[in-house]
Amino acid sequence: MKFGACRTCPREAKQFHSVFGCLGENEDWIDDRSLPTEFQLRKCLFSIRLWSEWAVFEGFLLFQGERKARRAFLLRGGMASGLDWRWADLWKHELRIGFMRVMIADERTETRNRLAAAVQQMRAVSLGACVSNLSETYHIAESRPPQAVIVAEALARLAEFEVLLMLFKALGIRCVVVAETEANIARLPSSLIREGVAVTHSDASVEDLRQCLLRVHLGRAARDVPAPQAESAMSFQHGRLILLGASTGGVDALVKVLEAFPPNCPPTLIVQHTSESFSSGLARLLDRNCAATVVEAQDQEPLVPGRVLLAPGKTHHLEVAATGALRCRLREGSLQAGHRPSVDALFASAVPVASRVCAAILTGMGRDGAEGMLALHRAGAYTIGQDEKTSLVYGMPRAAFELGGVRERLPLDAIGRAVLENCSRRSAA
Repeated sequence: MKFGACRTCPREAKQFHSVFGCLGENEDWIDDRSLPTEFQLRKCLFSIRLWSEWAVFEGFLLFQGERKARRAFLLRGGMASGLDWRWADLWKHELRIGFMRVMIADERTETRNRLAAAVQQMRAVSLGACVSNLSETYHIAESRPPQAVIVAEALARLAEFEVLLMLFKALGIRCVVVAETEANIARLPSSLIREGVAVTHSDASVEDLRQCLLRVHLGRAARDVPAPQAESAMSFQHGRLILLGASTGGVDALVKVLEAFPPNCPPTLIVQHTSESFSSGLARLLDRNCAATVVEAQDQEPLVPGRVLLAPGKTHHLEVAATGALRCRLREGSLQAGHRPSVDALFASAVPVASRVCAAILTGMGRDGAEGMLALHRAGAYTIGQDEKTSLVYGMPRAAFELGGVRERLPLDAIGRAVLENCSRRSAA
């Protein structure tokens, strides 16, 4: 198969031929008269691959002034007339992406090195950081986001991977999970598919892994931007307090709830089951998606409007100190309902001020929060449970509802507005 001359300006044709040599004489392969005349070719990497019966020219180009070249090169001519032009569209996408920087996360040194060697063999892919745990992955991805991350199956099965996926979603980072065997792919959590994560297996060839990276990269979504807040005449009663508890699936749920919060929202306390190393990153992630300020709670910190406090992971229970001015406290103690921090501990601590409280229990596994929500409900708090349909795991909300602690069950997208309305009064304006 031959590829012919470039039908652009003579100077550009010389640049192409100086790199590629003589590619042929009679066939046209590229045509885009809209390219700027100052076009400078930096790097081209080519291969010929067979798709069905057709040979397709696959290219990766990095060039100066890429933004000016709004129309990608068109693949045309010189091929059988029956060419499926969908592959030309794929080629045009590949043309735009340039080089992809990839991070690798695998706790095993041997497989991590093997994946790194595979990435280094790939065309138009550069190797970024190689790390051994999710905490390192989170902090490096947050400070210097790669285009894609390869994560080992063992790390993808950890509860903290949910936090990492939300960071990837916020920053537009794509993810490929490498299962230990091809059979393990079917046993991976279904939530990975919903998050748009591609899955392959450790026995896949270098080219298969590259194609997997390419597919997720081409399918990358724009970075999520917090939804603009509608103007509201809502103000909030002095002394009102919002409490939120969540576990499995709770990171995504908390993002959706907090998106509704305005900058002057009532003081809010959150317990989300996560590890100590992830709580600070989770606070920053939630802060990106909330008009109010979200931070990790500090002991004896005042509860003030516009401030959302997240329980630090694993070491203390987050509670409401109800004596005098409202403050939070971090209390050392044993596990409660199997957790520290515990949703039960937070809810139970607010019983003395229950008439001021609106509490919501979100998706999660187990029963943490059920007893505390029942105590709040009996003391006069307004209590909300996420409904089964929108819960990733309908465990904690179900336990609280069946125990009698839930006054109202709502879908996730209605909970943020509901807790705010419960704490509000209409302004005179």
